[in-house]
Amino acid sequence: MGGPEEEHLSYIKFINFGERLELHNTNYGYLINKVVFYLMNGKIKSGSLFLARCYKNYLDYNQDPPLDADGLKYARNLTKTLVEHLKDSGREYIDKPRDDTDSPTLQVWTSVKQRTVETTQFLAKKNVNIRNRIQLSQKNPGLTGGLTEEEIKEKFPLELVQYDHDPYHYRFPRAESYHDLAIKVEPLILEMERMSGDLLIIADETVLRVFYGYLMSCSSYEIATLDFKTDEIIEVKFSAYSNTATKIKIKDYDNTE
Repeated sequence: MGGPEEEHLSYIKFINFGERLELHNTNYGYLINKVVFYLMNGKIKSGSLFLARCYKNYLDYNQDPPLDADGLKYARNLTKTLVEHLKDSGREYIDKPRDDTDSPTLQVWTSVKQRTVETTQFLAKKNVNIRNRIQLSQKNPGLTGGLTEEEIKEKFPLELVQYDHDPYHYRFPRAESYHDLAIKVEPLILEMERMSGDLLIIADETVLRVFYGYLMSCSSYEIATLDFKTDEIIEVKFSAYSNTATKIKIKDYDNTE
């Protein structure tokens, strides 16, 4: 590519996985600029992404209670299970004291909800770096917030038909769509792409669906139906060609949701 007969084409050369980028006729177009930005931020990754559904995922969008006794049990057992898994996998860094060097550590992202922030209280005693990210707030359900499926069918029958046809892009009245949510977390996805090492995200199921769908190449229709259980951690292992996902059962904790 690059001969005289191709001077009119727009293309990007991606050489040695980002060592050098060559652009030709790419001074226009939103999509091309997004592709270039993504390629500039990507790197060969190591480690895993761990996804944990927040405690009491069923709570209404505006509710923000602290952890109760069962929530503290969940937080403690989540920490125990993840730490044991990391050590069994040879990641001994988890028990080493924190320092200011670039030595390996576990990155933890949570939403700003109390129940996700407080879930990290036992992890905070380990070699981890915890950040509360407002972009990880759950998808806003709009006027359907707090309604049962039957109530939604009764109050928004036409809207429900449109949602069932395109659950990724459709918005209920005053709500966010999964597409809106994906745009909101896009900066975090790009930040994740630049990272090496292990990352744990504790957030609402709607947020986990977007991250999992992105990494596992799910279709837009599949994303809205992905199921995450409170008593499981999903580990996505990064690979050059295709990522793999496995479930880790949280020890001594039964899912009651």
